[in-house]
Amino acid sequence: MSSYDNLPFLHPTTNDLYDRANDLSDQLMASRKKNVNLEDYEDDLSSVLGSLYDPVSRQVTQRLRGLNVPE
Repeated sequence: MSSYDNLPFLHPTTNDLYDRANDLSDQLMASRKKNVNLEDYEDDLSSVLGSLYDPVSRQVTQRLRGLNVPE
């Protein structure tokens, strides 16, 4: 059976994920406007990406590992 024969993986998310993502986008845009220093912006970007990891990336990563997809 090829991997294309599997049903699609439906990734459950919280009801407020869209609103949270928009808030994080707004935070990042505000950071771009105020931070002339690239290092400060990179810190803010890292924080935003970290906030998205748990509700999105962690479950996808775990699912891919369960399917034995190489990293």
